[in-house]
Amino acid sequence: MRTTILACLASSALLVALLPDSLHAASQPEGGLSIVQRPETIRISEEGRIYVGDRETSLDQLARRLRRDGVAQSDTVYVSIPDETPRRVMVAVSRELASKGFRRVIFTKPPRAIAE
Repeated sequence: MRTTILACLASSALLVALLPDSLHAASQPEGGLSIVQRPETIRISEEGRIYVGDRETSLDQLARRLRRDGVAQSDTVYVSIPDETPRRVMVAVSRELASKGFRRVIFTKPPRAIAE
């Protein structure tokens, strides 16, 4: 089961909520299941590097890169993060994006293998 972390800034505090992926799945059409694909706009590597698409960028250039790639401030920005990402990294990314007008940020983690 994949879990999405929803993070937003409210009065300088980071709010984080875990959302099951079932909230993101499309309704099941007749004859099979359809899954909504979300673009992972930003990816943070295990080494802490930040990527927009396949291009590495710095934290202070992140908003500029998003705008250059056509992401509007009103769009939801998805940030794919490794399992063990420190909270301070999520806070730094959220604050940087919020300071540049990007207020809708969702952090996602990769699916975990289920041991049987």
